Amino acid sequence: MPIIIDANYILRWFLNDFPQQATIVDKLLQTSQPESIILDRVTIAEITYVLRSKGYDHTQIFKLIEELLLYSSLDTLSDIERYALVVYRDTRLDFEDCILLANNKIKNYQIATFDKDILKFISKSS
Repeated sequence: MPIIIDANYILRWFLNDFPQQATIVDKLLQTSQPESIILDRVTIAEITYVLRSKGYDHTQIFKLIEELLLYSSLDTLSDIERYALVVYRDTRLDFEDCILLANNKIKNYQIATFDKDILKFISKSS
């Protein structure tokens, strides 16, 4: 049965602020069947938000998520999430905005926004 993980579950593992809980998460990641754990884009957005509030920069957060994705137990991310993470790493945009940009790039969705940073990214990428 697939498992979808919550942001606070992953944050305990990343931050190791509650070592007993971090150990439980690590055990789950190491012993679960391949691609049986789902990391949802909403969860990624929450992880990025919390880590930014704790002073982590985009590159550090990207590396932490990249490390997490090395576990074979995690289901692979979609092209949208993967592209969004790269944009997130390389910009100052929130992850949610990076999802919009990924949909623009990969699915050719137009974005209706007044956000100047998103509009600037779109015009720069064209």
